[in-house]
Amino acid sequence: MKHYRVIASALLTVIASAQSPVIASRSSGEAIYAAPADADSILRAAQASFYDGAYDRVIAILQSSGASRRTPAADYYLGSAFISLNDPRNALRYLRAAVDSAPAVPCYRFQLARALGISGAGADARAEYCRILQADSAYLPALFNLGTLCFDARDYRSASEFFTRTVRLNPRDYLAYYDLGASLVNLGMSDSAMQFLHASTTLNSRFIPSLTLLASVYYKKRLYDDAARLYGMVNARDSGGAENWARWGNCLEKLQNWKGMARCFRAAAAIDTANASYCALLGQALYEEKQFDSAAAAYLRAGNIDPENPSPS
Repeated sequence: MKHYRVIASALLTVIASAQSPVIASRSSGEAIYAAPADADSILRAAQASFYDGAYDRVIAILQSSGASRRTPAADYYLGSAFISLNDPRNALRYLRAAVDSAPAVPCYRFQLARALGISGAGADARAEYCRILQADSAYLPALFNLGTLCFDARDYRSASEFFTRTVRLNPRDYLAYYDLGASLVNLGMSDSAMQFLHASTTLNSRFIPSLTLLASVYYKKRLYDDAARLYGMVNARDSGGAENWARWGNCLEKLQNWKGMARCFRAAAAIDTANASYCALLGQALYEEKQFDSAAAAYLRAGNIDPENPSPS
């Protein structure tokens, strides 16, 4: 489930970068890059390359200018480029320089906190995010990333507090609603979690993590109709996962929808061909449908895969 956070982090970087004191248009940057002569021209050329995703070129432009000509903004873009290239060690060097020179610029400290988190220094990253929030309690990128740090450290109570603040400030943030719901699920507060997960799915009905987590909460609460509906939505949007087909099939088993159950476990078994349980559950559904020959074939396949446990537990 972590892959979506990579995307979220990239979006937050853009938000933070937009608050940098020096911003140039792409066209002007390209024109300047042809022959940068002064510090501002060099920085604008680097900015244009950064927003084009040409991070190696950002580094080449700014490092060739020499340390004596670099500004805090230049160090910020150098550090940000190294983060984008997954090189937190070099990123930290430049971002620390940017923060030391201009400690009041929040986006510099935000990127420093990101680099610290990526390098594994979670406590230091958390301290930097807190410093940002002391100066500006509504700085959304810091709130979201601080919540994510706490979540990854399994400090779900703190994570829920930061994500609560995030959704209050930005009630359209479906990612924060999901993370708040996930934090509450881990705290055993599933009733509260449901309303936030439902808000996430309402804001973005195609966000698979919210759909699957809310479906699992419904399933545990024996709300099988609701769980089946959501798993159906998941499989309509992301039909490649055997586990989600199986979860849908489990819901339909509880509802004694044998035909639907058979369809789900047939799909799951076709994707995960080494899973004996899927074949056995397919056999069970076919048996209930009185398709005895097909049920026997499914049980036989389960036995061939796992001779010691050919039937569903």
